[in-house]
Amino acid sequence: MASDAVSIAAMVTTAEDLRQVSPLEAFPLDTATVLHWLMKRGAGHVLQDKSEIVAYGELVPDQTDPARQWIGHMIVHPRRRGLGIGQRLVHELVRIAEHEREAREVAISAFAENERALRCYGSCGFARVESERVEGRQLVGMRLRFASRRRSPAQLSSLLVAGLAVLLSIAGLARAATAMVAAAPLVSLSVVGPLIGGWLAHHFAAERRDPWRLRMRVALRQVGLGITIAVVVGVVALVISGEYSRVPVLLGIYGGATVVWVALLAGVLGVEGRG
Repeated sequence: MASDAVSIAAMVTTAEDLRQVSPLEAFPLDTATVLHWLMKRGAGHVLQDKSEIVAYGELVPDQTDPARQWIGHMIVHPRRRGLGIGQRLVHELVRIAEHEREAREVAISAFAENERALRCYGSCGFARVESERVEGRQLVGMRLRFASRRRSPAQLSSLLVAGLAVLLSIAGLARAATAMVAAAPLVSLSVVGPLIGGWLAHHFAAERRDPWRLRMRVALRQVGLGITIAVVVGVVALVISGEYSRVPVLLGIYGGATVVWVALLAGVLGVEGRG
């Protein structure tokens, strides 16, 4: 982190650059100040070309509106300005705000004389909404509001799992429903639990009348079914939400659980066969 702070501070080469980025700081920008920026609520983000940091910006929550995120302290390497580097970083910060932080709006500002920054933000979809005098200069406020925000993977998974759990329990697959809820990635049990608790309790009571070996075999088969459905639901939720990079990770995690389930089922069936 310290080496990153040195690289970021070195991108601010003039007093005017610093006035545009953080007018209250004294030139030259020191490493300690940048370290503070980097550590503040984990807000700092960098854009790299190979191993070189070419842009820096922060994404911080609004202190009064939790649905709004602010982009600030935007810095682009002097040799990379005018090449779309700042635009790339702004697009990435907007993506994080919308899909990871579930914001409804992103705010950014620049001084009126910084026409390059204002054009950059405008090309990223920001619109001018306000202007105020700050330290004798005109500060332009801009906003990007998301017209419609897709549901998060957790929200989608919770809705899908709740509906499927009820259907499975109605079909007499209460254990499959339970396994699915327990194994489902991204699911909020506080959302799903109250919706399906009554169905599961009813069907578990009916199963207790069966012999234990039959219950075990049925349970393991239903657990496998539940885990499989849980993984499919998780993948579907991630794809719908546009978070494709998380799909391989999810499949890798649940691959081990599937192997364990197959081994248990084979063991129980083997015992039953010898019996």
